[in-house]
Amino acid sequence: MNWPKLCTFLMLSIVLIHWTITSQAASFDCHKASSNIEQSICNDAALNKADTKLGQVYKQLRKQSSSADKNSLKREQKIWIKQRDKDCLPYDISCLIPLYESRIGVLRLRLSTLTTKSALSTDGNEKLTQSTKVMLKSMGPIKFGMTISEAEKASGLTFSANALTSKCSILIPQGEIGHDINFTAMDGKVMSVHVFAEGITTKSGIGVGNTEKELLKKYSKNIQLLDTVSSTGDMFKILAFVPKKDKNYRVIFVVHEGLIQDFSAGLMPYAKNRCESTRSKNDTNVSANNTTLVQLQGTWVSQEDDLYVLEISEQNWKDIYDGEPSTATQFKLVNGCGQNASHDPNGSYLETEDEFCYSIDNVDEESLTLMYLPRGNKLEFSKVE
Repeated sequence: MNWPKLCTFLMLSIVLIHWTITSQAASFDCHKASSNIEQSICNDAALNKADTKLGQVYKQLRKQSSSADKNSLKREQKIWIKQRDKDCLPYDISCLIPLYESRIGVLRLRLSTLTTKSALSTDGNEKLTQSTKVMLKSMGPIKFGMTISEAEKASGLTFSANALTSKCSILIPQGEIGHDINFTAMDGKVMSVHVFAEGITTKSGIGVGNTEKELLKKYSKNIQLLDTVSSTGDMFKILAFVPKKDKNYRVIFVVHEGLIQDFSAGLMPYAKNRCESTRSKNDTNVSANNTTLVQLQGTWVSQEDDLYVLEISEQNWKDIYDGEPSTATQFKLVNGCGQNASHDPNGSYLETEDEFCYSIDNVDEESLTLMYLPRGNKLEFSKVE
């Protein structure tokens, strides 16, 4: 046996195998690896595998996305790569692998959501999902003006209703989508939708996380500045898409530091003001014999989590969790939320100094119910004696 030739053959084989592995990361060409992290991905088998998997899921998601969503996904992926390079040292595998696993999980979830988008109910109606587009007069199968029961039947979901006034309610859909959107209902009819999370967009692909420049580029001739609101030194722009026809409808965008924070669509005034313009003096649950502020005084324990305690003393609000103070702020009672609200000692809204706003649904000697606006989440407390 010719040992020198055999050794040379084995060495060449090892080099060839190593070259093959390190040149096949799916999301980029290892021959063009420029950063230390990219070189680490090419040289480490586990990282190479994770990057390959991420590249595959990313390509599948792009393939099934709309043109607008593809651009958004590409921009988002670039941001993720920059954050990856910032958070992890080039050869810190224990830092990089969990980041990849998390990102793969996020993209796989979106991929499954896109697949769900095409699913139809047994009666042929499209289901409401995170991929459903928000339109001027509808969100997918839900048309503004439908009754609540019609909307539930069309969307395949049920809604929990949180009443803000005797006629107006916030509707929260069941399931994961209920964390991203809710609807405003007036006299039993769905009037508008409010979107808080990235991923749900208008038909033109504009949503939470898009820039003001992108918004203006899409709707330049139809955008109006409705208001500028100051909150703890930060400025928020309220921009509205006003159609040439159907002027009873609007799409309202809240912009902060050049980025869309949330948006709503539907019939006016509900797309902008939700239930606030419908509240009457008869909607308050506060006793006429005591001011709201007096009834709020004391210590309240959460009905959902008995480790969470709220202390209210005069106009001071203190959150305590498991015996440890977490948040301390001051508040005022007002007759509504937003810039046009005014102080009212018997007001049925509570606004903190950092301008978080709650509707006071109920307060008496035993219980307190607050609703966080605009999301509609309820906080229910019992009085501590």
